[in-house]
Amino acid sequence: MARSLTDIKNTMTDEFMNSSVMADKYGFAVGDSFYDVFSKVSFESIWLYIVAFGIYVFECIFDAHKTEVADLIAAERPHTLLWYKNKALAYMHGHELADGTGEYDTTELTDDEITASHVVGNASAVEKANIVYIKVATSAPAKLSDDQEAGLEAYFREVKDAGVKLQIINRNADYYKAEIDVYYDPMVLNSSGIHAVTGNETVRGAVSEFIAALEFNGQFRHDALRTSLNSLDGVVIAELKISQISTDGINYDNIDAYVTPDAGYMKVYEDRDLLINYIVYETVSD
Repeated sequence: MARSLTDIKNTMTDEFMNSSVMADKYGFAVGDSFYDVFSKVSFESIWLYIVAFGIYVFECIFDAHKTEVADLIAAERPHTLLWYKNKALAYMHGHELADGTGEYDTTELTDDEITASHVVGNASAVEKANIVYIKVATSAPAKLSDDQEAGLEAYFREVKDAGVKLQIINRNADYYKAEIDVYYDPMVLNSSGIHAVTGNETVRGAVSEFIAALEFNGQFRHDALRTSLNSLDGVVIAELKISQISTDGINYDNIDAYVTPDAGYMKVYEDRDLLINYIVYETVSD
């Protein structure tokens, strides 16, 4: 990235003032400030400015050249999964692509209009059996509307690499349900898991918060959930007895240690889907 004209000139004036040859010639001490010795309109200052300006123009030209080369390389090679993810996030619902570019012309749009058009707030691209699956959701996250999904599919028909088989996955969150044994400290929690000070059932809320905080299309891991629950005030041991996931809320699969939701995200839909057994933790003393 090109340096600013000021930065370039300051580098040159610093070197000038640190030169023992120049110090002897002009009679200043090595390390003095350039502008304490020379006026801004002095020959030396103007000369260094002209040289700095030439260097600045050269660096700007070199930046433009690098960008042009990068664009040419990108146009010649197949795109990566990260490119497909970013392209999904760049989709602007309600706007046409500029002819032959695969990009949007936003020069006449306000920032609010641009923000409102970016309906895809979460995206991930994975490849299985030579098909690129693009999982999408709103920022909430939630399912895109049917119109938004249709627009996104049309958009990818325009921008994707020729010959690439692509499928959009736009679904409601996968269903999660579990049974958890919580061994609790009776000085902090009661038999219903209610905190003596806050009056909240902290474990139930913590499970939902943990799931909501997962990265889109990220792994849900049992060990990470247990660690999170065991750190709660009043929880001594949290043990997952049952942990299941479903795409339709009817047919559930057991989770063995970890899982990546098919929809890219999941949630606990009903309180009854999260059964928490509160058990007093009893210490054994001699």
